[in-house]
Amino acid sequence: MIYVIQKEFGQNCRWLSFDKENGVEWDLFISYASEDKDEFVRPLVDGLVSAGLKIWYDDFSLKVGDSLRRSIDEGLAKSKYGVVVLSPSFFNKEWPRKELDGLVSRERNGIDVILPIWHKVDTKDVLEYSPILAERVAAKSSEGIDRVIDRLLSAIKKKNGATIIDNSNDYRDISEEEVDILISALSHHGVIYILETDQTGPFLSIGNRDYFKTDNPEIRISCLEALKKLIELSLVFQEDKRLFSLTKAGFQYAENLEINTLKEKAWHLYENVKNYSESINLYRNIVSKYPESGTAKEAQKMIGVNYLHLDNSLEAEMELKKALNMGNDFSSAYFYYGEALLRNKKYKEAKMAYEDSLSKLDVPEWIKTRALGKIILCQKGMTAMLAALADEKYEIEKDKINKEIPLQEANLKEKAGLLGQRWSSGLARKLLELNLAAAKKKIETKLRLDKEIVFSSKKVKTVEAVDFLIERLRTVAESEKRTLKEKIEVMYKDCHANSFIDVDKPQIDNEINTILKEKHTDLMIELEQE
Repeated sequence: MIYVIQKEFGQNCRWLSFDKENGVEWDLFISYASEDKDEFVRPLVDGLVSAGLKIWYDDFSLKVGDSLRRSIDEGLAKSKYGVVVLSPSFFNKEWPRKELDGLVSRERNGIDVILPIWHKVDTKDVLEYSPILAERVAAKSSEGIDRVIDRLLSAIKKKNGATIIDNSNDYRDISEEEVDILISALSHHGVIYILETDQTGPFLSIGNRDYFKTDNPEIRISCLEALKKLIELSLVFQEDKRLFSLTKAGFQYAENLEINTLKEKAWHLYENVKNYSESINLYRNIVSKYPESGTAKEAQKMIGVNYLHLDNSLEAEMELKKALNMGNDFSSAYFYYGEALLRNKKYKEAKMAYEDSLSKLDVPEWIKTRALGKIILCQKGMTAMLAALADEKYEIEKDKINKEIPLQEANLKEKAGLLGQRWSSGLARKLLELNLAAAKKKIETKLRLDKEIVFSSKKVKTVEAVDFLIERLRTVAESEKRTLKEKIEVMYKDCHANSFIDVDKPQIDNEINTILKEKHTDLMIELEQE
């Protein structure tokens, strides 16, 4: 395994991440708050030990006279993975936080070291403490000790299946100076030169630029010593007196370093600076330069997520689709893809994406919480789109009915002949009945189209569906009431039947309300039959 330089943790020190051949003494380091020890941590450790794992745990690993800090430092450095029991007590203590910082620093080179367990906390609690940890799949104490142990064993087995770099080499104590040489050489086709100058003697030049200032002999000598160390580690080989190149392992190691450096910068720009455009550029750099790496899949996803924050949902949809096509099968990739589709009003596809996010193994709690609400929004969006389509078709059908009414009215007037008051009042009532019949036909047409289009001609299955249909019928009914009341003002005047206006206006309300009640009753009977 590769070696990692840890940034500051208490005192300045380095932590190494290596396999058992290179000094690993424990499989797991347990980081926790003492308040959680008796209830949860001790039974957890007992179960892990029974499963055959070697655990760094203060009850086991501290002896009388030991320095607490040195012992914990050694445990952090020589444990393959760190189990972090996140709890309210953990969040409120400084010492567990320092242990967590030590483990976070070991993830610099793309190695997942931290295995989180949520104990008496939820998504909101973890988000407030650490958004990065909230994104990570975690075991939960609420699932029971046995389930937590199974989840940890499964995660360890999965992680041990992937090797980042040739284990046969021992890359101990790689310094920042040596890391800089490797990364700089990587960007110049792996070539390193030693040049001569009249003033300062030999110094390093990587590619076609001078790598170190020549006015500082200590830096020059230190860099030459660093180069010798890289040769000893088989990361660099010497082609002639002044020409050196990275080995295959050197390229791979430098690539891992660069990928992680780019990822850290991109995440910092995304999470802390909120500079989403620059974050996109760095993530694109990872995808472009290292398309076959596992990090490229995550980087491609983050390009889409950044576009979501830039309110460019069309680009977000395209980039997230690329992430899925690259094989990014994590819940979050499907969730964010659903988010882009939802914003683009592709409700059916978005619903499927959210459902896919919930179908993955070990789906994070935050996705479980949010995806269900998003699915409801998708369903509402699909209903709204289908309802709009039904409205368009209803307007066409309504126009046909409205065009028939004047012809039918003219036929009635022709037969009545408008002969005197007696015939005129009778005609007015017949014209009203004609228009009421047309209103009923419109209501029935609206209901038929809604059922056909919004509910695919299926019978209603919920009270909510009945309420939805009746509310839409009520909109039509109220419109017809207003139209008819305005119409009889003119129609009755033409028929010399003004005295009947105040009597027949309430009849309009009664007739149309009766139609609505009948439709509601029919729908409820249909629902009960289901």
